[in-house]
Amino acid sequence: MHTEIVNELASLIEEIKADKLSALSLAHHLLVNERRQKPTTNMLRDCFDDAREAAQIPKAELQFRVMGATAATNSDDTSSIKDVQAFLGRTTAAMTAKYIGHEVGRKAKPAT
Repeated sequence: MHTEIVNELASLIEEIKADKLSALSLAHHLLVNERRQKPTTNMLRDCFDDAREAAQIPKAELQFRVMGATAATNSDDTSSIKDVQAFLGRTTAAMTAKYIGHEVGRKAKPAT
């Protein structure tokens, strides 16, 4: 499964790519730190926390969340477990089902 990149996100990604080309960056990842390393979740969380504090926004009002499970669970409502498995990069359907929070099949919808 592929996620379509459009609108402002597409523009931002193009801007980052152009900046990387102009800097002759050899890093393969879209986002990298000053050492050209892929940022970890903790690195991203720290940057987010610093930005939130600089903006003087209370933590209770704006929190950093990793949305992989949410996106996968929402996709599972409209896609097959195999599609969600590919989206997450999981090796087995069983691991995918465990990650998205259910053991068997998708949510049932009432007949109309």
